[in-house]
Amino acid sequence: TKRLAIGSIALYAACSHYFLACAPEALHQDSRPPCKVDADTYLQRGWCRLEQWAFMAINGSAQMYVFDSSLSQLSSRRRWIEESVNVFNGHFTHEADKALLVDVVLG
Repeated sequence: TKRLAIGSIALYAACSHYFLACAPEALHQDSRPPCKVDADTYLQRGWCRLEQWAFMAINGSAQMYVFDSSLSQLSSRRRWIEESVNVFNGHFTHEADKALLVDVVLG
């Protein structure tokens, strides 16, 4: 079910040793019309923020990386860290999905 899938996102991210956000500039073909996606749009998505928050809550940010045009540690991007922990302020296609995150975030 959707609720189990959401719970597994946080669990998987928290159990990982490294976190890599692969977000080079690209064209999202499933959007009509196709739109540009990149590291900034990745950072704005609520589900992506949930993954990052879950990893940081258990592991900190030292082993987190982003690849946009090159590989860099997320710990060197203060704004990125500050925004990614604001899971509920992220963009969700369906705003109602935010309610499904409450149990995941509170544990």
